[in-house]
Amino acid sequence: MRIKISGILIALVSVISLILVACAAPAPAPAPTPTPAPTPTLAPAPAQPTELEPIGWKWCYWGSKDDVMDILTIQPFIEYVSDATGGRANCELTYDGVIHGHKDALMAVESGLVDYAMISPPDIPGTFPLMTLFSLPGLVDNSITSNCVIRELFDKYPSFEEEWSKHQKIVRIGAQVHMRADLHTREPLPTLADLEGKVINVHNETAAEMLRALGASTTIGVGSDAYLSLQRGVTDGIFCAWGSLQRSGPISYYAWSLANYGLLGMEQGNMEQVYPSRASNAGTL
Repeated sequence: MRIKISGILIALVSVISLILVACAAPAPAPAPTPTPAPTPTLAPAPAQPTELEPIGWKWCYWGSKDDVMDILTIQPFIEYVSDATGGRANCELTYDGVIHGHKDALMAVESGLVDYAMISPPDIPGTFPLMTLFSLPGLVDNSITSNCVIRELFDKYPSFEEEWSKHQKIVRIGAQVHMRADLHTREPLPTLADLEGKVINVHNETAAEMLRALGASTTIGVGSDAYLSLQRGVTDGIFCAWGSLQRSGPISYYAWSLANYGLLGMEQGNMEQVYPSRASNAGTL
């Protein structure tokens, strides 16, 4: 009897265990293995800017260091070019025409002796015939008006630019009409008739033709040559801009003390300057 009861109890326990197992919540499914995130593709580093090489350019000024032209025109332009190129462009500037003379400026640029120059068309007759317009006597009273006119002529009339396109090794940077030229003499000349027999220093043949028509003899010279001819008594006067005679002018050397009589009504457009550079440096300058 006791054995039957034990068997019944064991059977009941087994049945109850099976029922509990059946009623228990199913075991959770294993969590899925996470997919690894893709490795981001890094953008290529920006290319480092190529360091530009410095640019050297040569310029030979026919006047003297620290004269008025050097201080007010040449040095500011060199500084402007340096600033515009981030300091890359460095000018090798020489003075007193040590590389080329006044008349040789165009040849010096075309041949590569210098990279930049101031050219006066009246000094090289026949090369730029239209530019001699600004050297006609009595036409130019002041440089401000004349500079406005010369820019307008280049803008409106292709013929002016075509004169320069024939010179393929250079590029015209700009043009300027300088101060008018007046007659300055060692002694007063009450009338134009008193020019007869006088020897006058001029800058170019255009001025020489005008003075010869009035009875004077002429000699062409610029810079210190003009001063020395006055100092030695070779010439009786000089035909140039008033500012050129001052202490800091291109002729300088106190030339005004030797030729301090001025015939201001006798005017001529002082040699207009054009500023070409070699084609290889045109983009820089």
